[in-house]
Amino acid sequence: MQPPDPALRLRSIAWSGLEGLGGPICEAACAVYEGKRVDHQLTDFLRANPQFTSAQRTCAAEALLGLSLWRRRLAANLGLKWTDDTKTVNLSDHLPGLLCSFLGDLAGLTETTAIALSGAQRFRVPHGCLAPADLYSLPDWLWREIGDAVPAEEAEELAAALDLPGPIFLRANRAKGSREELIETLRREDIEAEPCVFAPDGLRVTSARPNLWASPAARAGSFEVQDEGSQLLGELLEAKKGERVLDLCAGSGGKSMQLADAVGPGGRVLCFDVDHEALARLRNRARRAGATQVEILDSLPQELRVDRVLVDAPCSSLGPLRRGPDARFRIAPDSFAALPVLQLELLQTAARHLRPGGRLVYATCTFRKQENEAVAIAFEQASPGLARIRPARGSIGARFFRGDYFTSLPHRDGTDGFFAAAWERR
Repeated sequence: MQPPDPALRLRSIAWSGLEGLGGPICEAACAVYEGKRVDHQLTDFLRANPQFTSAQRTCAAEALLGLSLWRRRLAANLGLKWTDDTKTVNLSDHLPGLLCSFLGDLAGLTETTAIALSGAQRFRVPHGCLAPADLYSLPDWLWREIGDAVPAEEAEELAAALDLPGPIFLRANRAKGSREELIETLRREDIEAEPCVFAPDGLRVTSARPNLWASPAARAGSFEVQDEGSQLLGELLEAKKGERVLDLCAGSGGKSMQLADAVGPGGRVLCFDVDHEALARLRNRARRAGATQVEILDSLPQELRVDRVLVDAPCSSLGPLRRGPDARFRIAPDSFAALPVLQLELLQTAARHLRPGGRLVYATCTFRKQENEAVAIAFEQASPGLARIRPARGSIGARFFRGDYFTSLPHRDGTDGFFAAAWERR
């Protein structure tokens, strides 16, 4: 299959709004290349320029995000030798040229227009046929990870999908109303959304750049922002009304809130995490949503036994890379080696709290087999009392399973990348 062209969206933008902003955009991009997160830099840049028109804000945002995401491809267009140590490329010394290359190569502008808007001295045409890592603007290590994760014929499709902005997905809070009621509520607030294909409570927002957090529905706790693939992970637990569920790595509670919907007011969702700031955000979310069944744990009592345990483990986070244009260049791959040890420890902790007949689900948001199948196999070899199962929830079709393992990927399913394995205690 021909990979999608991530640049098509950029060619529909009216780039005239960038006139006079080339210099300031290059200055902002310099801070990103020096290590500042692009979302933080963009927020600061727009706040510092409240006089911008809507067209200027759009063009400034797209240009800054584009310079962040496409930095390797743009460097190749300028003939710069790339290594994964971006400092050796000296990108900050070439910013007008990089912006000109972005406008000509990705945004499809003419040579004259690209030079005028960027302030570059000359126009650099793309260097013929680029290698995949250059073409899709990937660090070398990430291109290798993609090659290990999917068949060779899918590698470029996955790479291209990671260059596309991820859709906005919501999950309707059942305690506040059905998905259909939420769609109508949002429509009255001038936000268009449609039902997800797979997640039973999921919505895909179709409005361009909606201000979700200004929505009365958001303030009322009627929805949570949650990728459709993430919602499917919660479905794998098949939690039932009145049950006790442990969310062992709860974080700020996206899946905790979903599990609260599943167990209902008569159940309990016990949430634990070593990140206490994230748990504070979870407490606020639960309060806003009216989820009284959510309970924050400061520690795990040795005698605790529950019906279901979710281990949404810390991981390399390659699955949602399309959510952060600069994330691929900020990740330190040398930190990956320690992750399987931690993930296995978390699974062993979870198993100690699972009652007979209970279910344990291990989930990650990465496509690295070393953190997925390899960890699952190591865990079950050391846990003879647990049997791997393939959950049969109707909303999760066979397309998401490779054997007994759940897998979602953006180029196949339109979701972020996730993995899950499930076991039941005999």
